[in-house]
Amino acid sequence: MSLRHRLLAFAAFLATAAIVAAIAWRGLHEPADTNSFTLLADAFLNGRFDFKGCYDFECVRSGGKTYLIQPPFPAVLSMPLVAAFGLHVHYYIFFAAALTALTLLVWWRVFMRLGTEPATAGWLLVAIFASTPLAYSVVRSDGVWLFAHVVGFLMASLAVHEALAGRVVMAGLALGCAFLSRQMTLFMFPFVFAIALTVQARLLPPSRETIVKGLKMGLAFSLAVVFYLFYNWSRFGLPMETGHNILAAQAATSPDITPLVYRLRDIGVFSKDYVVFNFFYMFLQGFHAQFTGPTMLKLEGLDPFGASFLAASPFLLFLFFCPRDRTIWFGALAVLPVVLWLLFYHSNGFKQYNGIRYMLDFLPVLMVFLARAVRPELRPAFGLLVTWGVLLNLATIGVLAVTRG
Repeated sequence: MSLRHRLLAFAAFLATAAIVAAIAWRGLHEPADTNSFTLLADAFLNGRFDFKGCYDFECVRSGGKTYLIQPPFPAVLSMPLVAAFGLHVHYYIFFAAALTALTLLVWWRVFMRLGTEPATAGWLLVAIFASTPLAYSVVRSDGVWLFAHVVGFLMASLAVHEALAGRVVMAGLALGCAFLSRQMTLFMFPFVFAIALTVQARLLPPSRETIVKGLKMGLAFSLAVVFYLFYNWSRFGLPMETGHNILAAQAATSPDITPLVYRLRDIGVFSKDYVVFNFFYMFLQGFHAQFTGPTMLKLEGLDPFGASFLAASPFLLFLFFCPRDRTIWFGALAVLPVVLWLLFYHSNGFKQYNGIRYMLDFLPVLMVFLARAVRPELRPAFGLLVTWGVLLNLATIGVLAVTRG
């Protein structure tokens, strides 16, 4: 390794260590009563789906009761935390950090199964943690939205690991837990199934291996789907009602004045009116600091709608070098539906500042392809782009610390 490459690795290490330190600082100063999964976990511990009060905009009233519209698995995972520390628990950031450490361990094992060189695997781990929205998700896991991403990403990663190991039942269960954290991970099912098959397994006409593994994984995953339908029916009387339609109706009388409230009130949950805005932020928008004052020289903060996939995580460009096989098409089935859904959705992830947090719903797919794409001769350039992404995340945390406290 040349001196230049060693300096690059050292810079990435220092920037990543600074992000870890920021997470620790935030964890030590985490306030109580900010994450509504606490209330839902306490409700589960008491045999209920409803609770009193709410800490954020993600709660709705139905039948005289209050419910959280977020999927329930993060609350299930939080039950021991709430049982141990009570309703005023304030350890979600440390909990999310521990879950993320477990996620990185899972990915190390995935990369070893894929035959990735250890040096490349190291850069891929840095990319996952510090050069994507995952790092900021850990920093802000005191709220429901980003804590759900941390949990969902862990379970989706575990599904990939189990599929590569050939344990399709466990893969289906893990993906089901991911779905019960972040609904859009549903679209990862074809990809996870595809990587569980051996090279000899036929898709058309399906071989015995394809049929047996498909049934096993499908039945395991369907347990989560059936539970979610029951969960929705128990709360709102309709299996397909997640609460988002009720939330949109409540926005008409909401005292909040955020852009999302205006959108829900005046336009709706989904609309073609959102396409241009969401397209720019997903694919074109760069890292954007906001300046105010008469001379426009006062640093006010960062754009809360984030930055595009490639602007925040430029290492994704290396997907261009991924070898082509049948899993590419299954990967597209995991990514494209989420992107199309996002184009018409009222929220692109607000508030997120750097990157688009919804990318975490299909990032496991991209990381498998990147492990195949980053050959030894490409590793230095890959490391350079990863390091730039880490520095952007560090800058995001630093600017927000200065401007927002």
